[in-house]
Amino acid sequence: MDLDAFGRKDLSDLFLEYYNDFFPAMRSEKERALFIYYKSYRANIRAKVNSLQAKSAATDEERTKLLAASEKYIYLMESYLKELRTDK
Repeated sequence: MDLDAFGRKDLSDLFLEYYNDFFPAMRSEKERALFIYYKSYRANIRAKVNSLQAKSAATDEERTKLLAASEKYIYLMESYLKELRTDK
């Protein structure tokens, strides 16, 4: 999820491929869907944490930065959920 968040889907896919070779975690489409769901869950948590930190930010600059990060994770979560909807 972090690699996706930083715009490195290529590395995210490569990491997942190698990880799955050594520690088979996704042998079926249901397991892959569950993995994507958990990635969306993690993105949601990151969005929430950044939002809560923005609420108590000391400066407007810090608040703006945290809200931008929160928005990034919300869009990432939405992309994962969209991927789940199109896989059916």
